Amino acid sequence: MNDWLVGVPEYDEDGVVIRKMEVTAREQLVDEMRAAFNPQRPDRSVKAGMYTQLVVDGVVWMTDTPAEIADLREVDNIMSAFTHKDDSSMLIAGLGLGVVLNRAIVTHGIRMIDVVESDPRVLKAVGPYFQALAEEHGVMLFLHLSDIHAWRPPSMQKWDIGFFDIWATINDEDMAEVTRLRKRFRKRLAWFGSWAQDERIAQRKRIRNKTGWY
Repeated sequence: MNDWLVGVPEYDEDGVVIRKMEVTAREQLVDEMRAAFNPQRPDRSVKAGMYTQLVVDGVVWMTDTPAEIADLREVDNIMSAFTHKDDSSMLIAGLGLGVVLNRAIVTHGIRMIDVVESDPRVLKAVGPYFQALAEEHGVMLFLHLSDIHAWRPPSMQKWDIGFFDIWATINDEDMAEVTRLRKRFRKRLAWFGSWAQDERIAQRKRIRNKTGWY
């Protein structure tokens, strides 16, 4: 899992905090017990180790813990099909801590990446690190400050991969937004993915069956 960890430096300004966090062995045990009773993701526990956390206005938006990385396996598998290909391209909606972006640059060497981020504070906190990282690895990285729904890419622009991660929590009510994004971008993307989509679908099924957890 160490190859997933981001190197974004610590930061604290204007409501955006990036900090290192340590999970002890005892905390891992407690979290494993808690996760075991969660029907949504019984494997969503945090392992002992040092991680990085992004907090925006007091809300944890992202970490690079194994529990969150597990949600990214599908897009990682897709990226592996384009590893170090000269014409590979990717669209990422939601910069966040940059876990997927880090993987795209360092591990897979996706040659051209567009990232759309709506919060200027997050872009200021995280963007410069990844601009430097992309340059180091010979990746063309374009960071766009915009809401993904309002963003207007060049008319003929297409990408091999599109990954949308603009939510802080897993909520089945977000599926309508995922559907809108899929309809808007499906002709521009060879592959469309969104964070935790399988969990949203499972959550909706439980709610419909009146067995959901709230």
